[in-house]
Order: sequence, then structure tokens, then C-alpha cells
Amino acid sequence: MSRGVDTHGSGFHAGGRVALACVLVALWAPAAAHALNFTGPTNIGVGSAPQNVVTGSFNGDADPDLAVVNQASNNVSVLLGASGATFSGPVNHLAGTTPLAAGTADFNGDSDPELAVVNEASNDVSVLVGGAGGSFSAPTSFAVGSTPQSLGIADFNGDLDPDLAVVNEGSSNVSILLGGAGATFGGATNFSVGGLPRAVAIADFNGDSDPDLAVANEATNNVSILVGGAGGSFTGPTNVAVCSAPTWIATGQFNGDSDPDLVVVNELCHNVSILLGGAGSSFGTATNFATGNLPDAVAVGEFNADSDPDLVVANQGSDNVSILVGATGGTFAGPFDFAIGDGPTSVATANFDADADQDIAVTNELVNNVAILLGVADGYVRPKSASPLRLALVPAFAACTAPNRVHGPPALGGGSSDASCAPPAQTSSFLTIGAPDANGAPLNSTGSIRVSAIVGAAGPPDDSDIAVTIGVTDVRCKAGVSTCGAANDQSGADYTGELTPGAGIRLTDAFNAVAAGGGTDRATVQDFSLGGIQVPCTGTGSTAIGSSCALSTTLDAVSPGTVLDGRRAMWQFGQVELLDGGPDGEASTTPNSRFLVQGVFVP
Repeated sequence: MSRGVDTHGSGFHAGGRVALACVLVALWAPAAAHALNFTGPTNIGVGSAPQNVVTGSFNGDADPDLAVVNQASNNVSVLLGASGATFSGPVNHLAGTTPLAAGTADFNGDSDPELAVVNEASNDVSVLVGGAGGSFSAPTSFAVGSTPQSLGIADFNGDLDPDLAVVNEGSSNVSILLGGAGATFGGATNFSVGGLPRAVAIADFNGDSDPDLAVANEATNNVSILVGGAGGSFTGPTNVAVCSAPTWIATGQFNGDSDPDLVVVNELCHNVSILLGGAGSSFGTATNFATGNLPDAVAVGEFNADSDPDLVVANQGSDNVSILVGATGGTFAGPFDFAIGDGPTSVATANFDADADQDIAVTNELVNNVAILLGVADGYVRPKSASPLRLALVPAFAACTAPNRVHGPPALGGGSSDASCAPPAQTSSFLTIGAPDANGAPLNSTGSIRVSAIVGAAGPPDDSDIAVTIGVTDVRCKAGVSTCGAANDQSGADYTGELTPGAGIRLTDAFNAVAAGGGTDRATVQDFSLGGIQVPCTGTGSTAIGSSCALSTTLDAVSPGTVLDGRRAMWQFGQVELLDGGPDGEASTTPNSRFLVQGVFVP
């Protein structure tokens, strides 16, 4: 098993492998993004069965360093960062028995960071005092509860000495150790939480300046909120439900208000739950976003420079990391997956190469290393160019309800005909497109949606990478629509309202990538939605044909910047349709019914 740490308001933990899966829903949503790609991974050997990685400046230079907790070798590997995202070491330092997690802070006030390491088998925390040049002393141990899993660091009693919150799985509680002079700690005070607690996150959830705790409980599928008070005391818990087997937790400001939010890794649901914070340390209902298989850890970062926090999730079952791109209102797009190693158990973020892009460090338990992924400037996840695709639209017809009947004519087998369902009825409640002939083709009418990949600017404000052209002719009103023009010689008056499309479309070169026996590049994907587009309709002035509805626009897909060389990509889509504007002709209001669909009418 593996665990984690919270040192700056985010808690870390990683769970073991299990052969169980839950049903989840992957969200497709459009979102503007500006950089989302990584080089690597570069692997650096550490101790045996690494469980957790933390970043810090252990030798006082400007290059971030790493401390990796190694469960099987009972030590911590310190890797000192250097220019160009290189690292020296490892130098190994003893911890307790079966160490699972570490945190770093300046416990003795000498400006050299210390390490606090949680030891599952010896039921204690080892404190290693930092010295010059990234060195550390022998460990000093402090007792906690039963089978500790992870820890968090904050000043709980306001005396400026960092304190510890240690999550104890075996005793289902959290031990608070108040810091004192010289990197010492007082005896543990324990506070009960849910069943099999695994990780802790720390933030001021209720705005009273006293740090509060959020604890992920694997057995009870919830998060326990403990509200901090004077002198390092806590009240609660108040429990908030999440999905199955929560094993990791972190805090962030996901929806842009002043209330801290939570992200919880649910190992058996293969997703993360977002809990948006509210007044008085309250939280909303969990919203879930898909990840890879058996996610174990999450870190909050900013990978696409749009000011919305993003997530990176280590997936032990699928041996990769998933990037979830943050968007307005605490929503996320993705996941976008990057191969990382064998048995990833934890993840941390820092800027290892001193550029403008955030980088990632991941521990791989089964190959005893830490993998470094470097963010790439303007490094979009870019599907190769795809030929423009035109989707023909036909009327959305009502199904024939007569037994063993089809829309007719033409003649059925044997020369007979059956008009029991002729002419077919269009399903839109408010519009018609021409007058269909016997085969369902409207007279004087056409309809289509055309999509194509384009090249937008490399970054804001223009990230357009999908061009969409929508055109429909001969659109007329039925009864009950307020946005209608003059009547014409055919049935119905000109429609002067709006249409709106509905479709989720994917552009991918997955079938040409290395996984499919193609080139050396990893597969890339763009997902986008046509929902929300409003297509205006205007009268033609003709007495023989109805209105024309037309729109040409561009979209920002999740990963902008389509490349025009290399392999061809493929379009993938489900049912594409156009909806009417309802009785008021407004596409943004309801009700709206199906007007046209992609496909071919078969009589």
C-alpha cells in the first residue's frame, strides 16, 4: 500500500492495486486552453517501492529538489535539482519502518527545511533535521495512532511553530502534534474521523483564520471536515459523501470564489470528485470527472496558462497520468493521458527547468524510480490534419407505428404499395423543411454541417482550431410559432427564428499512433461540442421557397493548434442533429424539438 502528504493545503495518498471497477461517466466539454504537452518521461532511480514524492528547496538554491519516500527500503531518497531539470543523487536517509509519506517545512527556524516522514509499521513520525547543502540528520521519532498513512503541516495553534496532522488508518482518527522549539513536537491529541482514513488536506474552510482539516475515508466513502479552533483544537466531524474508495485529497480554488474547494481521488470509481466550498465550511454535492484506471494521487497545478487550476492524477492501474483541464465554475475537461512508468503512486508539480511551464514528478512503485515530465511551451496536444467532413441533414421523421409497416411509397416487394405511414411526419413541433417527396427528400431544400481543422494562433486571444459551417434552406413555420415572416406558395410561412445544433465530436489520430502499430508519436485527441451555437434564419423573399438558416464560426477545442503535416486524423461523432427554436424561436430557451438529423432517409 502507499500513502501521501499535505504540506501546503493539499493531501496525498496512493492505494494498492485492486481488481474491481465501477461505472463512471466521461465528460466532453469545450474549453479554451493554451499549452498542454510534456516531454519525457525522464526516469531517475531511487529506493525500493517508492510511495510518495515532495518538492522543496533543500540546499537553498533556485532549483527545486525532491524527497522520495521508499516503503520497502525504509528510507527517503533526496535528489538535488540542478539546471535543465537535472538531478544529483539520490542520497538516502533512514526513516522508520514502512515509511509511506513525507512533508517538508522549517521546523526549527534556521531556514533549512526539515522532513517529517510517516511510518506505517512503527506507528510514528520521523523528523529529519535539515542542514547545509541539502543534508539531513538521523531521524527523531514521535508516536501517533495506529498505522499512519499520511500527514499535513500547518500552524494549528498560532504560535508560528509548524504543527502536524497525521491520518491513522488503523485507529480511524487524526493525531495532532503541536510543534515546539528545535524541531520537537508534543504528544499526540487524537480526533475521530470516518472509516479507514487515508489522506488529509488543510485549508481555512470557514474564514476564521484557524486551519481546518478535510480527511478522505476509504471505507465510508466520504470526507470528514474538522473545524479548527483555538489552541489546535478541532470540532466535528461533518461528513460529505463522495464516490467509492477515496484515497487522496487536495484543496484548490476551482470556481474562482473565496471559499476553498476539494478534489478527492476515488480509486474504485476511476474518477475524482470535486466538492465546491460554501459558507461556514460547507460543501456542495460531489461532481465527478473521469480519470485513468485505479487513480491513486492528485496534484493541483496550472498547465495551460488560463488561470483556471488544472489537475494531474497518477493512475496506478493504467500506468499513466491524466491531465484534467480546469474551466469556468469548477468544471474540468479531459482526461488527457500521458504514459509515465509502472505503478505510479504519487505526483507533485514544480518548475524544474525554470521556463514558463509547470512540470510533473511521479513515483513509480514497481520500477523504483521517479519520472519527470517537463511542460512544453506552446506544446499543444495536436491531432494531425483531418479532411473536412460534411454531414448531410435530413428531416427528423416520426417513427411508423403501424405493425410491420414502413414509410411509403415507393412500392414494396411484389409491386404493391403501402401508404399507411405516408407521407412521413416531421418530428419538430414548430418547423417543417419543404414538402417531402415519397422518398423523404424535401423539395427545394438542403441541410448540412461541415467541420474542418484549422490553424489558430499559438495562444490567446485566438485559439480557434475547428471551423464549423451550418446551412439549411426552405425552412417554414408550423402553427404556434411567433417568429414567422410572410407566407409563401408552399406550406407555412418563412421562419425568422433560430436553430441550434447538438453534437459531441472528436478529432483523433489514435488509429495511426504507436499503440495501433503506426508512427512513433502518442495518440492525440480533441473533443468539442456544438451545443450552444445559435443559427439565425432569414426569409428569402421568394414565394416558392422558405427561409435560409446559415452560420460560419470557429471553436476553441480543448487542445488548440492543429498541425497540418504528418498523419491524417479521423473525425468521430455520434448522432448529430439540429433543434428548432421552440415557440419563441429562441435557440437558448426551451422547449426545443428535433428538426433535422444527420443520416439518410430510407423509405
